[in-house]
Amino acid sequence: MCMKLLGELAATRLPCTVSGAASADRLRVLQAAGCVEAEVPQMHVGFGARPEPAHAVVWAITAHGWRTLETGMPEEDAAPKPLRWSVPLNGTRHRSAG
Repeated sequence: MCMKLLGELAATRLPCTVSGAASADRLRVLQAAGCVEAEVPQMHVGFGARPEPAHAVVWAITAHGWRTLETGMPEEDAAPKPLRWSVPLNGTRHRSAG
């Protein structure tokens, strides 16, 4: 999902405004990964109230962000690989005779 937002930002004239709580969360991830320079406000939640939609400003896509777009999906966003166990899990054990 973050890669999709990064691609959309690449096709948009910057700076631009991004609205919506979900988009702001994705933008925070991109910002933490060093892909964008942005100003993302904190979510304000009042007692018994729903979260207010966040409006963020994206200033630029960083060099790292452009490289990420060129190389495709980073490994963290890829589908999880199946686990491989190093020991058999069938419950058999070697027992000593005696």
